[in-house]
Amino acid sequence: MALNESQRAAVEHDVGPLLVLAGAGSGKTRVITQRIARILERGVRPEAILAVSFTNKSAGEMAERMTPLVGETVAKRIVLCTFHSFGVRLLGEEWKALGTDGRFVIFDQGDTLGLVRELLRADVKSGAARKLDPGALLARISKWKNDFLSPEELTLGESAAAKKAAKEGVEYDDVAREIYPRYESALRAMHAVDFDDLVVAPVRILRDRPDLREKWQTRFRYMLVDEFQDTSRSQLELVRLLANPLRNVCVVGDDDQSIYGWRGADVGNILDFETYFPGAKLVKLEDNYRS
Repeated sequence: MALNESQRAAVEHDVGPLLVLAGAGSGKTRVITQRIARILERGVRPEAILAVSFTNKSAGEMAERMTPLVGETVAKRIVLCTFHSFGVRLLGEEWKALGTDGRFVIFDQGDTLGLVRELLRADVKSGAARKLDPGALLARISKWKNDFLSPEELTLGESAAAKKAAKEGVEYDDVAREIYPRYESALRAMHAVDFDDLVVAPVRILRDRPDLREKWQTRFRYMLVDEFQDTSRSQLELVRLLANPLRNVCVVGDDDQSIYGWRGADVGNILDFETYFPGAKLVKLEDNYRS
C-alpha cells in the first residue's frame, strides 16, 4: 500500500527535529520503518541509526518490519531497542565513568523488593515502620530517582500523602527517605543497578561527561522514538542528551493517549516537544486504517 501524503512527509523529512502525531491505526510503525529505510538510501550507515521503542514487543515488531525493507544483514546493524536495553548498552561501555570497576548486575523487581525488606529489618528502628509495604517504599524511591533527586537533595515535604500517613501513625515518605541512601549504598556495594538506573545513570553520565556525550552523539546521526507520549522525564532527558548538533530526532506518539502515567510517563513531553526542540516539523497522521 502506498504512503499517503502525511506519511510520505514524515518519511521524506531529512534533517532537524520531527514530531509525528499518530493516532491508533494511522500506520505509525510503517512510517518509522519506512523512514529508516529512506535514511539508509541517503547513504547513512545502519549503525548510525538509533530507533527506540517503549516495549520489547514494539521493538521486536520494528525489527521484523525492517528485514523485508533492507535485508536481514542491514536490519541487524540498526540499533533497535527499548530505553532500558539501550541503557544496558551504554552502561556496558561506560560503567567506569560512574567510578566503579568490574561488571555490573541488574536487579529485577524481586531483587529490589528483597533489598528494601532487608533494610527495613536491619536499619529502621520503628517496629511499625517494619510492617510497611516494601513496594510502596520502592515506588517513592523510584520516583525520586527519575526526578534526579539524590538522597542528599531530598527535603521533608508536607504533602497530603505525608499528612495522611502521619495520622495513621506511619509516614511512608519519612521511612523511604531513611532507606533511600542505604538502598543506593547497597546497590553500589554489590555493583548492581536497578531498573530505574538503566535510564537515570546514563543520563547522569552524559550530563557530567561532555567527552562521553560527544562520543554518543557522534555515534548516532539519526534517532527515532516510538510511543513518545509514554516517556518519563528521565527518558526525555536521555533523548535530549543524545540528540546530535543537527538535532535529527524524530518522535512519534499520540498526544491524546498515555497509558503509563502510573510509571512516571509525562504526556507533557510530547505536548511540549517543540519547546525542547525549537523549529521542529510537525506531521499529523489522521487517517485510521483499522476502521
